[in-house]
Amino acid sequence: MPITFVDTLGAPPVPLEVTTATSTDVPNTVDGSVIISSLDPPAPSGGITLSAESRVVSPGSGTTIDVLLDSDLPIAAVSFGLAYQDDDVTLLTGSLGSSLSAFRCGAGPEFFSTQFFTSPPGVTFATVFDIQPPFLERELPAGSDLRLLSLEFVTSATPTTTGSDLTFTELGNPPVAIEVTTGTTALTPNTVPGSITFGAGFRRGDCNADGGIDISDAIFMLTFLFQPGGPTPTCDDACDGNDNGSLNIADPIGLLGVLFGQAPTMIPPPNSCGTDPTPDLLECDGAAGC
Repeated sequence: MPITFVDTLGAPPVPLEVTTATSTDVPNTVDGSVIISSLDPPAPSGGITLSAESRVVSPGSGTTIDVLLDSDLPIAAVSFGLAYQDDDVTLLTGSLGSSLSAFRCGAGPEFFSTQFFTSPPGVTFATVFDIQPPFLERELPAGSDLRLLSLEFVTSATPTTTGSDLTFTELGNPPVAIEVTTGTTALTPNTVPGSITFGAGFRRGDCNADGGIDISDAIFMLTFLFQPGGPTPTCDDACDGNDNGSLNIADPIGLLGVLFGQAPTMIPPPNSCGTDPTPDLLECDGAAGC
């Protein structure tokens, strides 16, 4: 857009002149211009990647998805949005990932914000590691699999889809940028989407995932519950013998009662590979034997 000197504006027109002590002269003029152009976003940094975990889950179970950061540089700030499909997947909560909750000896970043959206369904996250005086230039050290955000999902017991993609995108108004700041420079990171995919289900009572239900499952449950460093179930739902949505000593006791004829009822369904009829937060990232 040109910017031009003229002597035709105003009523009466303002002359184009310069007055000195003894005379008035018409000056030489040099026109200008303003060029409006779009600013291209910063190029992705090859050494900085945001990624979301992928899980294969049993329908009706809960699962936790972490958003991870790989960076070859110290990080001053991070922001992003993550979208999902809510046909059979519901996002319940979001909390700081383990890498951020351990920052500053457990105090966490000086600023962080998480917002949830329903249309489109998704979550935004932003954190700045040093935002308060005395401004010590704290940064998240470079590293791999740095856990920024943990998201808890629960899934439908009778899904109509195969699951949901978890895609990095800009959400909110104004939109939260997908951005990582190193020092005072904002960069667009590489992104790797995640997913929640429905598997073949699980068999309740098969806590050790060997394909059968016997006394070894009760022993596995007891060891998991009461022995530090003991085995960890691959499907918490399979160990939830009474289907109350939690794991405790009542589960192995109930299983032993069924196995040895001291309980009046069978183990709650699914008794063969199937889905949880009562969705809960227990995780089941696939079950062996199903």
